[in-house]
Amino acid sequence: VDQTVSLRQADLTTATPPPPADIVCANLTGAVHCQLAAQISACAVAEGALILGGLTADQEVAVIDAFAASARLEESLREGEWSCLILRARARGHALHE
Repeated sequence: VDQTVSLRQADLTTATPPPPADIVCANLTGAVHCQLAAQISACAVAEGALILGGLTADQEVAVIDAFAASARLEESLREGEWSCLILRARARGHALHE
């Protein structure tokens, strides 16, 4: 497994982003997801999965809109007031809502 999976942790507000990965998980508030959308997206390879947690259901639209230039929505999951968005990274310049 250690040859297949590697785990990296980074503070995107202060560090150089890690090399792009197939799967990127970010558990942040909705406001921070919006603020760091470009940096989070840059951590994923083209067609890589972005798994965004830590936001509330009422923050979904703002977060989806913040990632519109860099990813497309695949799924929205909810548990009570909490939401998890699964996005697929892609080339810049495409709309998230297709």
